[in-house]
Amino acid sequence: MWQKNCPIQQMNWQEALSYCENLPLAGYEDWRLPNVHELQSLVDYNLVNPATNITYFPNIQSANYWSSTTFMEGGVAAWTVLMLNGHTSPFNLFKTDFNYVIAVRGSVSSGPTVINLSSLTATPKADRVILEWTTESEIDNAGFNLYRSEIDAGEYTKTNTELIPAQGSSTQGASYEFIDTNVMNRKTYYYKLEDIDTNGISTFHGPVKAVPRKVYGLGK
Repeated sequence: MWQKNCPIQQMNWQEALSYCENLPLAGYEDWRLPNVHELQSLVDYNLVNPATNITYFPNIQSANYWSSTTFMEGGVAAWTVLMLNGHTSPFNLFKTDFNYVIAVRGSVSSGPTVINLSSLTATPKADRVILEWTTESEIDNAGFNLYRSEIDAGEYTKTNTELIPAQGSSTQGASYEFIDTNVMNRKTYYYKLEDIDTNGISTFHGPVKAVPRKVYGLGK
């Protein structure tokens, strides 16, 4: 449930948290500042200035709105969504700065994580499959898991024993590699990549397919 008529005055981040937590609106007292995933769900990328439906939010401003999601590097900034065009950013948005606020209530959203994945490949070799993926940016990413199945729509099982730690950030992506040696030649394998954010919310990507095999008797 969203606040329809959000305030037109700007607040710093701490004031925004306090405003939402103490908002006695529509008979409810469990309002809070939305996280960045929830806030971005209001964006309609077919609209601009503002990039949301003004029928539902008549006084929304084409400006930055605070989220409760802290920028991980130092914790002095927080993520915002620019309602002009839906852009998300923590840059030059310190918690002491002033931005607009909209409140939400209900359970924390389990929407997709904010990972910009640019590639995911499975390269077959002899007795192994090399999984590689690249991100353009990562927001609040804790790490990755890889899952394997012998059937595209079958049951997938995790191949890594420990979470593959995140290496990217909101400002730059990273490249990753995982080698699956628990395979047999000439069998088809399907892989899915799972990213998990710092709140435990996960998103799956894929599948990609590979058939390990020897080429001209070479083992590499």
